[in-house]
Amino acid sequence: MTKNSTSEPTNTKPEVQDLTSPDSSKKPTALEDDADIYTRRNVPVSEKQKWNELNRSQKWQYFKDYYLLKVIVTVIAVAFLCNVLWETFGPQIDTVYYGAVLYDDIDDEKLKELETAFSEYLNISTKKQRVTIDDNFNFTNNSTALSGEEKLTTYMYAEQVDTITVGAEEFAAMSYNGIFKDLDVILPEDLKSALSEYFVTGTVEDYADTEFIMGIDLSKCEKYQSLSPYVENPVIGIAYNSQHVENTIAYLRYLFDLTED
Repeated sequence: MTKNSTSEPTNTKPEVQDLTSPDSSKKPTALEDDADIYTRRNVPVSEKQKWNELNRSQKWQYFKDYYLLKVIVTVIAVAFLCNVLWETFGPQIDTVYYGAVLYDDIDDEKLKELETAFSEYLNISTKKQRVTIDDNFNFTNNSTALSGEEKLTTYMYAEQVDTITVGAEEFAAMSYNGIFKDLDVILPEDLKSALSEYFVTGTVEDYADTEFIMGIDLSKCEKYQSLSPYVENPVIGIAYNSQHVENTIAYLRYLFDLTED
């Protein structure tokens, strides 16, 4: 009897994809390789493109957020540097006459006109030299700026002041403290003769018994009164340490329309 051979069941394993093969290097996906999501994912957006996509208000906000502070700092730094360079290497202007006007408030435009006119009288080059008539002295106590006393003291100490114009009462006090030169010694004879009726005398602390010619009354000086000063009886005196006595004498000639003999 022939034994019938029966087929035994065979164990079959499912095919496993070989991930190491060249064809399996990419993860299976439902998208094609050239899908748009892949082409745009890692493309950087340029600053110019970002800027073009913004509206006007967004552009201004973007500028403020990223550039405004830098621009301000740069402008300040450049301005400071330019100022330092100009002060260091720029043309130096020499003050050939400095007149201080105290306790008065004269129109700035009129002061400028007087400075210009006297500069022309001296025949100076305004690119290299200048005339200054300064009434910017604050004698009130409600300001944090340099006070009038401090400014005048500083300028006097630095020998920058040539004349001081002030009311008669204040002039007498300053004269007593030795602020002014004796005009009898300083003025030429022709000027003393022409201005004798305007002389203001005063005493000095160390010579209390002696009268000196300390100032010139400007209350009847037409050119000075054309400035419309508030002080009713202004008196001008030459500072004891004036460095421009010749120009100061010329200023008196100019004010009173006196020619040099």
